[in-house]
Amino acid sequence: MTPLSAQDTLQLAQFALDHADDASFWADTDGHLLYVNEAACRTLGHSSQDLRGMSLPEVSPELTPELWSQLWKEIRTRPHFAFELMLRAKDNRVFPVEMTVHRMPLPNQEVLCAFFRDVHEKKRLQQLKNEFVSTVSHELRTPMTIIRESVSQVLDGLLGEVPAPQKEALYITLSGIDRLARIINNLLDVSKMEAGKASLRWERLNLVELIREIIETFAPRAKERGLELASALPSGDMIVYADYDRLVQVFTNLVGNALKFSEKGKIEISVRERDTDVECAVSDTGLGIAREDLERVFNKFEQLSQPAVTGEKGSGLGLSICKGIIEMHQGRIWVESELGKGTSFLFTLPKRTARQIFRQKLTEELAQAAPMGGNVSAVVFEIKPLNKSNPRIEDHLRGWAVRELVETTRTQGARKTDILITDSSAVWLGLINMTKKEAARIMERILTAYRSVLGKNDLKGSVDIIATLCSYPEDVKTEKEFLRRIIGDEDPHVR
Repeated sequence: MTPLSAQDTLQLAQFALDHADDASFWADTDGHLLYVNEAACRTLGHSSQDLRGMSLPEVSPELTPELWSQLWKEIRTRPHFAFELMLRAKDNRVFPVEMTVHRMPLPNQEVLCAFFRDVHEKKRLQQLKNEFVSTVSHELRTPMTIIRESVSQVLDGLLGEVPAPQKEALYITLSGIDRLARIINNLLDVSKMEAGKASLRWERLNLVELIREIIETFAPRAKERGLELASALPSGDMIVYADYDRLVQVFTNLVGNALKFSEKGKIEISVRERDTDVECAVSDTGLGIAREDLERVFNKFEQLSQPAVTGEKGSGLGLSICKGIIEMHQGRIWVESELGKGTSFLFTLPKRTARQIFRQKLTEELAQAAPMGGNVSAVVFEIKPLNKSNPRIEDHLRGWAVRELVETTRTQGARKTDILITDSSAVWLGLINMTKKEAARIMERILTAYRSVLGKNDLKGSVDIIATLCSYPEDVKTEKEFLRRIIGDEDPHVR
């Protein structure tokens, strides 16, 4: 067989790339397109010549200079990664694509090599499936609740005495109903996340305290199984902004799995602070996961080859839900494991301030309200302790004052659809679809009620409260000015 020359090999590679089913392009660090294959031309509706004279922001409406810079920072630290991006075709049709990018260093420049495919139809079918699952799950919930209540009444003897053999059968029935209810709830969680309808209730929380609560909850089960449940936590607080209930759900799933797949040894929950995020881990000395199964652990309905030590069977949705929750927090989750030696599930939560989260939520609401001529109002309540002679007393007083202010805000004006974010000395309230007049009335009602709380606790001379109100488009005409007025240009790192 005659070996191919370097020129022949290059021509074959070019031919294969030009005729590949997946679309592909090369771009330089400024975003200019250097090469596009035939599939990319078909997908975007442009000729190869036209595309080679364009830059990526011209074909991607969401690829801002900031995002492009962030993309390059990411690709310089990882060999390749995948993400979803919106592209715009020649006919102005905007559609989602799944894109994988690689960095190729050349002698005189760096080049980004990308492969992508249109996933619009895939998403449409996924949406139909999600709607079907959600509808069926909701329809199952009501009869399941009725059946469970009826079985419970029989077991409690409310409908007459129940013989022991029948009780045993009813307990098995009740256990099966509860398991089916968990599966239904998990299905609803997954369908909401995939449909983009799941939301987070952001709050300032101490991750160390949350983990201690998780350990306290699982300690009896671990002791019963003869397992050590330990923690590796910092000595002080670790403040993050997250959804408390959702994080509890993640830790519950991960620790529950560790108990199911550990016959002996130890389960440890740890947390450590890094430069830009906080890393949490749940590690065990259990059965471990086979290498070929590692890539599938977060798939829906996935049952791995290793059976649980306890014999329990899950729905195969728990880890998929964990992944969805962490990604909603803009974090990352992954697994490290060696068969027979144990497993570690790790996830990160970005370090964010109340200002950053409030800005993000307001920006999302403005994006919906502005084109429709809607209103968005925002109020910032700041707590100012007046007695500064003792820092410890001042911190304690500020903490109490913020908690009372949050409760007052929730009972005196904040609706479920509004944005409510707190930090160590302030409460940030976003009033959606509310005019300035309505927002001012809500603000005064909250201030009056809060000052009454201070008076009842003899603290009127110890705590002051300052409120700032701004409404769009009544006070300002641009979204940028609205954000600047209520949040400011700078983003001080108030934790």
